[in-house]
Amino acid sequence: MLMQLMQMDPRFMDVLQELTGIDLNAMGKDARQNEERTEAMRKEAEVKRKAEEDAAAAKRKAEEEAKLP
Repeated sequence: MLMQLMQMDPRFMDVLQELTGIDLNAMGKDARQNEERTEAMRKEAEVKRKAEEDAAAAKRKAEEEAKLP
């Protein structure tokens, strides 16, 4: 119920912050930044993995061509 009240009137967030010292807006912003950072790291790892797979495939192909007479 308190969360619904806070969503309806943002002034209650200010009151909660003053009473508890917890800034929910900052926590949400930090969570979004962490999520974006994690997503960027995942994409970077995927690109790196793909490049390694492509390099390994090219190496195998070169070795197979070298074996041919």
